[in-house]
Amino acid sequence: FLKNHDKTKSSKKSYQASKFEEKSIYISLVTDVSTVYLNIIKFDRQICLQSQLVEVKKEKLRRETQKFNRGIISATQLNNSKKEYETAKNNLEDLVKSRDKALTQLAVLIGECPDNIADLKRESFDKFEYTSKIPTCVTSDVIFSRPDVLSTEAQLKKANIDVRVARKEFLPTINLTGVYALSNIGAAGFGSWNSTVAAIIAGATLDLFKGGYKVANLKIFKSRYEQMFEKYRQVNLTAVKEVNDSLLFVKQDTIIDNNTIKNLNIQKDNYNRANKKFNNGVISCLELLTEREALISAQQAQVNTKSNRLIDYLTLYKAVGGKI
Repeated sequence: FLKNHDKTKSSKKSYQASKFEEKSIYISLVTDVSTVYLNIIKFDRQICLQSQLVEVKKEKLRRETQKFNRGIISATQLNNSKKEYETAKNNLEDLVKSRDKALTQLAVLIGECPDNIADLKRESFDKFEYTSKIPTCVTSDVIFSRPDVLSTEAQLKKANIDVRVARKEFLPTINLTGVYALSNIGAAGFGSWNSTVAAIIAGATLDLFKGGYKVANLKIFKSRYEQMFEKYRQVNLTAVKEVNDSLLFVKQDTIIDNNTIKNLNIQKDNYNRANKKFNNGVISCLELLTEREALISAQQAQVNTKSNRLIDYLTLYKAVGGKI
């Protein structure tokens, strides 16, 4: 009744599901490593900018202190400058802590010793960019060829085969038995050992006391099939949602990043104009430092928006199962 054949097919489906799960884990690992690496080089750039901001705050505090000693400003104004300076230093320490944490995470992902991970060479964040074209839409064939979808589909087929096998357990079992039998064919005549022949006897047997077990077993496999069917539907819906969300995030974060770049260019122009005014003696050094501070803040904002955009690319790569 092909019961063994169906059991073999069920095992093959389990193997296929395992292979798809392996590919899915590989894609997740690649995405995680890339995301952590991107965060590390982002923290490198932010630490550099924050260090510049700390120096600006320090210079402003020095000049505010001189003004206070001359009686030009109040103690409250001086204290505000001190608070801004201390806050900037704390923000710098937070960035260093976050980078060290990301370095340790990268060491775990790539199997390196955490003591040596800081010495690994890495790219400059300003030079790090993805230049290939990002699709604005994805076909359904790409979505439903994700490894997790294919793995769930293989498990669903296995569950269907298991139900069929459970049904066939109600059929009788055919036993083949090999025996020696006496025959009247032969020169020695009937009853002689020289006239024995080999015979194969087939008999059908039926388990009389396992009916309840087989009924319960069939119900179990039917229930598993229904669960796998609902899981398959849920995985498909999740796949479509993740791809749609990823495409939306890429679109929106690209717009945000472009707007942030425009703001950065405007602030660069403001700082250049302020620098010229300072050289001509029109504005004070504190006003120039304020423009420098605004420029650093704009650069930090652009680092964050660029990082979000690049991470969206990695999320889209994972959502489409690497087919991008």
